[in-house]
Parts: sequence; C-alpha cells; structure tokens
Amino acid sequence: MPLPISSIVNVQINVSPLAQQRAGFGLLNLVGVSDVISIGERYRLYNNITGVAADFAVTDEEYLAASTYFSQSPRPTELMISRRALTDASASLVCGLNAESDYKVWKLVTDGSLKITLDGGAEDVVGSLDFSAASSMAGVAAVIESGLAAGTCKWTGSRFIFNSGTTGVASTITVLTAGATGTDISVPAYTDGQAPVARIYDGIAAESMTAALTAINDVNSTFYGVAGTKEINDTQAAQDAAAWCESLTKLFANSSSDANTVDPQSTSDVAYLFQQQGYNRTFSVFSRTEDYPAVSVFARGATVNFEGTNTTLTLKFKLLPGIAPDEFTATEVAAMEGKNCNYYTFFADSRMLSQGQLAVGRFIDEVWGLDWLQYAVEVDVFNLLYQSTTKIPQTDKGTALITATIERVLKQAVANGLGAPGTVTVGTDTIYLNKGFQVVAQAVADQSQADREARKAPAITFVLKGAGAIHSVDIIGTFER
Repeated sequence: MPLPISSIVNVQINVSPLAQQRAGFGLLNLVGVSDVISIGERYRLYNNITGVAADFAVTDEEYLAASTYFSQSPRPTELMISRRALTDASASLVCGLNAESDYKVWKLVTDGSLKITLDGGAEDVVGSLDFSAASSMAGVAAVIESGLAAGTCKWTGSRFIFNSGTTGVASTITVLTAGATGTDISVPAYTDGQAPVARIYDGIAAESMTAALTAINDVNSTFYGVAGTKEINDTQAAQDAAAWCESLTKLFANSSSDANTVDPQSTSDVAYLFQQQGYNRTFSVFSRTEDYPAVSVFARGATVNFEGTNTTLTLKFKLLPGIAPDEFTATEVAAMEGKNCNYYTFFADSRMLSQGQLAVGRFIDEVWGLDWLQYAVEVDVFNLLYQSTTKIPQTDKGTALITATIERVLKQAVANGLGAPGTVTVGTDTIYLNKGFQVVAQAVADQSQADREARKAPAITFVLKGAGAIHSVDIIGTFER
C-alpha cells in the first residue's frame, strides 16, 4: 500500500478554546411566589409577554409585572421569572425536556398506566387513563392528575411536572415507572421514548427572600437585576433583597407605595432605610398607585448595548410606559430626594422619571456602566490567557498584550458614552486624557522576586474619565435697551 505523505509532511492544527462570553447586564430576575413554577424548576426565561401569558393568568402578579417590563420602549429582549417558597412547598418531580408533546399521539391511549409514590404512599394507576378526549397537552396532564389519589400533574409547555399532595420538609415524591397492566405512559411522560430523565426535589419549608435568591443564583447566576412581585414591596423581604444584592454584582429594583416615603420626618420607610445603609446597588421608585415602577426603570436600562456607539444613557427624563405619574408638593419632592428615592411625575406637561439615583446617591447608569466595564476587562484579559496557543510571557512584551486588551475595552467604554476625553487627577498630577483613558503597567524589572516566582503579571492600573450626563442647566441672560 502507498505510504502516507504525512510521513514526509506532517501537519497538525491546534484549535483554541472558545472564548468566555461577556455578560449582557440586562437580565432581570423577577421573583414571584405563585406555584406555576415549581421550587424544583426555580425559574423560566421569557422573550415576550406572549410567553408569560402562556404560563400565568393575566391576574397573576408575575404577569402584571412582566407586562410592565415588556411595555418599556425600546423593549428588553429577555426576562427571568423565578419562584420563592413564600409558604411551605410540595415535593416535585420535574420530567425531562422533549417529552411526547403531541396531544394527538396521547389521544390514541385509552388504557394508560403508571406507578408513582407520593408522600410514602405508592399509587399504581393501572389501565384507567383514557386520553381520547384530550384536546391539548394541558388536557393530557389533567387526565394523568385525575388518576392520582393525591398530588398534581401539570404541563409547562415543554415538560410534565408532578407535585405531591403535601407541603414542607416531609413532602416526598418518586420517579414514574410502568403500571402493572395497561399502556405504560411513564416513558413518553419523561423524554419521548428515550431513557427516563427527571429531577426530584423534596418539599421545603417557607423560605426568606435571602434563601430564595441564594437558591436561584445557585442554578442560574446570569441575571443582573432583582425585583419582586408586589408582596415584597415595603417589607422585610425588600430589605433582605437589597442586602443580598449589595454583596454581589447585582442591582435591586425596589418599588414602594408607603405613604411615609413622602414624609420628611419618617424614618421607617424602606427608601429612608436604604439611604441610611448607603446601599450602592438598590434604587427605589415611589408611586401612590402603581406596583411596578422600578421594574419599568430597570427595563429601560436593560436595553443598553454596551458594545454599541453612543448607547449609554441617564435614567432621568425617561418615560415609564403603563405607569401613571403622580403629582407631588414641593415638600414631598424634597422628602423623596432627601432619601435618594426616585419618582415619576409631570414637569410642566412632560412626564418623566427623576432623578435616576441609587440609595447611596450615585446615579444608576454610572454603577451599571462600571459593572459592565469591570466584567468586560476581566473576561477579555481571561480570554487572552485562556485562548493563547502558547504562553503569554512574563516580559514587558507579554505585559503589553494585557494592556492592549484593557485599552480595547476602555476604547469601547468611550465609544458607548461611558467615558470621554477630559482632565483627571492621578496621584498629585493633573493630566488631560485625550483618549479618555490611560493604562500604566509596571516594568517587569521592577517586580518583586516573589511575584515573579508566582508568575504574576506586573501591576497594571488604568484611569477612565467618566462622560457623566447633564441633568440641569442654569442660564443667565441680559437684556439691554
């Protein structure tokens, strides 16, 4: 047989690993308490209000909050709705995706059977499940549920979820197996004829907002914003959410209707408490009649594309579609602004949000933008190290590769409007940054021996001049005859 040419010319191609993706910094986690989403499932993602309406009734708070969110213009593209156990929750069996989802296939089964154990009691539903009258997958789930002495079965649009008939830590459930006789429906209920795939979650006791957020974050930490359905407004749960977000790179969007907020003497309202805590990651919006003004504010910020040009914004002056403005006295405005609480009202004939601040007094867009900047630098420098097919040398040339990566991110920060050319003070020097930023790296020769042996990069610092935003103008004119 002929010899391979690789014995003379041998070519091998190395493929670098895929880059770590930057976070979008636009996903809101709306924490609700209805049992549409099981504790085991914990969350669902939605791209529009139509998807939310498929799961929730129009009277559910999750739907009402989502309607406010997707009413914002421009419209955000994604919303996360999650579940908190406000009361004791039941055990759940979450079946796998790709279960048989054509109800017409199920209609052919008139003697369906299965076995399941709920709260320690085994149930053998033998040949009694008749799906011939089903007209939807929800109807299929209803037939299955009718065969259970206790517990429920629901169709979520992509899978079945079984819940036990009790709640709390003693609530238990097991997987489905075939019934003794009749047509086995356990496999199609799992994964369309494939090997059974499911997750079992035991019941839990009622949980605090802190515990719920921690559990949700454990299964999906990609969200940037946190808001709750209205039962948390002006409660300890809101204070817990604010404290939780403060320790992470998250923002808490707090809606308040506590009349004490507009009382300059009040020290009990959450806006005052957040301001006293100096929270950098919580903003409050007061409304006398609306439950979700803060959700609308976050939705507007969520549409910012930090990878674009002139895309950053200030949240002052913004409209909140679907939110009715309030009228306030000068005393009430002073009370809210003294607590760094935002409000939606008329300025002359124009409705707008004021002031776009966090509880500590910083502006929401500034912290939002700096969170993006920090993460963008982290991810891009990580990708430089991770994707390099050879090492990044511990030399001045190697350091230059890192500084060039940082400079690319800072250039984008100037392009999107977060930064701009201007004068800054670095140490005791006042300098003008004509590019809007400066990156300085320590020479390798100046590194300590310990750092060099630990293979650390030389110290790198940068400064970015913030572009800010104009919120008010003083104009003095002179009229001369």
